[in-house]
Amino acid sequence: MITTTGLTKRFQKNEVLTNIDLHVDAKDIVVLLGPSGSGKSTLLRCLNGLEELSGGQIEVNGVVVNSADPLRVQRARVLEIRRQTGMVFQQFNLYPHKTVLGNVMEGLVTVKKSSVTKRLNAVGFC
Repeated sequence: MITTTGLTKRFQKNEVLTNIDLHVDAKDIVVLLGPSGSGKSTLLRCLNGLEELSGGQIEVNGVVVNSADPLRVQRARVLEIRRQTGMVFQQFNLYPHKTVLGNVMEGLVTVKKSSVTKRLNAVGFC
């Protein structure tokens, strides 16, 4: 589950996201659609903690990051979120010798030492 409440992101005086309220239930499929510069990537970067929030809060699987909390608390919670999620950039820092699935699973194999992904790798899915 992903929820944002009053999510705001500013770059100096330029407010890119303004009071975004969003709720996505587990297993929902959602598409972010809009013109270039409308904040789609910024929203995703906020959800994964690649951008600090200027206002509001996000919640991912019960872990809440609130812009009003001290930065050390926010960063600790972002790490919790990253342990449960992954992000693959569109044609950015991908391993060219791996398939899409292999690139997506890299964190599970390398960081979490997942045996399921090792089996998939062994049978050629990666």
